[in-house]
Amino acid sequence: ANSLNRAHLKLSTDAIAASVFAPTHRGPWKAGDVLTQPALGITLRAIAIQGEDAFRSGPIVESTVAASQSGGGILAVEDFQNYEAVIRDVLPIEWNGLQILAATPPSSGGVFLHQTLAFLERHPLKEWGFHDPKTVQILGEATAAAFRARNRWLGDPAGLNYDMDEILDPSYLSKTSYRLSPDHYTPPDQSLPVPPMESSETTHYSIMDGEGGAVSVTTTLNGSYGAKVMAPGGFLMNNEMDDFAAQPGKPNQFGLVQGEYNAVIAGRRPLSSMSPVIVVRDGRVDAVFGSPGGPTILTTVLQVLLNRYEFEFSPEKSVFAPRFHRQDRPPTLRFEPGRLGRPTLKAIQGLGQPTRSVTSLGDVNAIFRDGNEWSAMADPRRQGLGRVLQNQ
Repeated sequence: ANSLNRAHLKLSTDAIAASVFAPTHRGPWKAGDVLTQPALGITLRAIAIQGEDAFRSGPIVESTVAASQSGGGILAVEDFQNYEAVIRDVLPIEWNGLQILAATPPSSGGVFLHQTLAFLERHPLKEWGFHDPKTVQILGEATAAAFRARNRWLGDPAGLNYDMDEILDPSYLSKTSYRLSPDHYTPPDQSLPVPPMESSETTHYSIMDGEGGAVSVTTTLNGSYGAKVMAPGGFLMNNEMDDFAAQPGKPNQFGLVQGEYNAVIAGRRPLSSMSPVIVVRDGRVDAVFGSPGGPTILTTVLQVLLNRYEFEFSPEKSVFAPRFHRQDRPPTLRFEPGRLGRPTLKAIQGLGQPTRSVTSLGDVNAIFRDGNEWSAMADPRRQGLGRVLQNQ
């Protein structure tokens, strides 16, 4: 109800979206109100009966294309007929006696985690401690370095003209690691513009079954309610085009300055910050988690990994502990209340690191093996439920 009320004006600009989410005959939404979506129900029934054919041809496709073209869009029937999902191998990352299964490009999660964990390997984070200025600063340096590589080198693998293994090569990672110091702040390239930061919304859910099977899913319309435009079939259209580097060298809505490999080219998929992970210990699933949050997904997932497996926090504390985010451009380190004490804040600011306090970062939904039990965590940051399940 709160979310729909906040988005009321934007959803009201599209006639179909307004009829569902912002009808003129009613006032603000309240908890307990019934939201009905009959057009979406018809679409879902068609998918249940016809499978993917419902989105290859027929009424759903024809009405969507007609609506797009009447609004000045360029969708064509051929786009629905020719689109194919691509099943890609996961990236297995060996770290701390664990195997982390992570997403490969055009999702940047796997490469980001592989790089940052390698950059941090030579630093005694556990010995320094969670709140130590050295821990905070080297984490920020590591994530900023990984974001620089992400923005320069990643995109749809179909468009890469280099071997991606080069940016995961141990010698490259070691060389980069030795340039990073907990006692130094590395400013970004000042020739690039400083973009604004904006809010970000995505969805993540984690699943375990009774036989040890695990699924980690991050999915998105990109911005909140996507393009705020609804197809006649009752589903919202995304605004995912912003994840491309429409103008390489200039920032997108999340403040990310990206390179030529993520340029807008027909048939390509845009670079994503999604980072769903499955952690395997001794051949068994030990954790399943991920988060929404645009580029903050990457630093959120990294910190939950470190909280659980480096600092040895409990499942609850691993998710609930306050977080921070640094992505190189813009250079500001954003932090939640309680993450940086006054001495730590003063120390990293003394190195020249810009900082800013924010309300929250990420929204982790996680399942952890906890002894002989499973513990499922819903992040309280977005009105989550905290510890929601404990089962043999």
